Amino acid sequence: MPVAAVERLARRVAGTLTARFSSRTRFWLQFEGCATRPDAGSVESLRRLGLQIHGADSARVQALQRRHRRSAA
Repeated sequence: MPVAAVERLARRVAGTLTARFSSRTRFWLQFEGCATRPDAGSVESLRRLGLQIHGADSARVQALQRRHRRSAA
């Protein structure tokens, strides 16, 4: 995608964008700490927490989809 197209898209959808994990206070507190005092260990710890949250969210969605398919069958 050309940069100009990305800029146009960003302007068009900016109002609907939200931060990922917006309701995850622990993630954002750790992110803030990492931003103020970055080091390899804190960055890696934040990355792992993000992966754990993403995995948990994905598992929850998959469980809901399975439940929906079973109830529809």
